[in-house]
Amino acid sequence: MKDNERWVLPLGSAGRNGWDVVVDSATEGWQHTGLLVAELAEGQTREVAAGGWEHVVVPLSGAVLVESGADRAQLLGRLPHA
Repeated sequence: MKDNERWVLPLGSAGRNGWDVVVDSATEGWQHTGLLVAELAEGQTREVAAGGWEHVVVPLSGAVLVESGADRAQLLGRLPHA
């Protein structure tokens, strides 16, 4: 199997449980980390149980409010090119 076949997931092939993309231990050959991708409309929310995992939130566009317990942070996505 070539690397491209192994690591490139065609659009729409890796969504699950309301997420646009899910890469986790259920993905063949994947272990130790995971990836969840969602496109959110304004006002839409998404909840992820922390458990024993560390999480990184990366807004690719727009802004997102991240809450963890009493902590809150507003994150901005990429700025448009001038």
